[in-house]
Amino acid sequence: MTRVFFLLMFSGIWISSNAQVSTDAASVFRMQLFVDNKNVTFSGMDPMVVKSDSLYEAFRNAVDLKLDTLKVAGSRELARSVFSSQYQFYRLLAYDKKSIIYKKKLNSSEGQFFMISGNCILAINQRTGLSYRLQGFNGNDFLNFLSDFKEGYKESTGDVLSTKDFLKNYQVEGLDFECLYQGLKQDKIDREKYPCLKRNSEPVWIR
Repeated sequence: MTRVFFLLMFSGIWISSNAQVSTDAASVFRMQLFVDNKNVTFSGMDPMVVKSDSLYEAFRNAVDLKLDTLKVAGSRELARSVFSSQYQFYRLLAYDKKSIIYKKKLNSSEGQFFMISGNCILAINQRTGLSYRLQGFNGNDFLNFLSDFKEGYKESTGDVLSTKDFLKNYQVEGLDFECLYQGLKQDKIDREKYPCLKRNSEPVWIR
């Protein structure tokens, strides 16, 4: 687990320092899915299995991803500026057979580690290589995304972007930024009140 974390961190730094290097969204998405997954235990599990770079390599070789690129809308200044185009948003539709391709038939043990469920959305800064989990993952990085977006906007334009203006004037297909912001501000996360924070590992609520 530690080695995978440092691999991800190093990759982000290396991409940031090499402007000519592009970011492979599917590769970043695959890394995030692997790191975000909780460790699992089950009857008959091989005690030698460790969540490590070796297990990640097996996961990478077993799964291909086909991502949707989400549309951005809002004010011209935010949604269609040179700065905002640094951010791309990608969605994985886990229940679409064309989105997740298992390159081999998984046995029961592999299925515990490698099966992907639910829909996820990830934002990637194409300039820095940094990524942000925004929907479906066990963790949510929206507040970090918002902070970095506002900081980048100030560096690019010299103007301060308020949270209120961002929420009013920047929209991404399939995401409710107002819900994410309000839900993550709370002292205690309430995923029933703020369904945008629901994790794929949790049951579906029926209202």
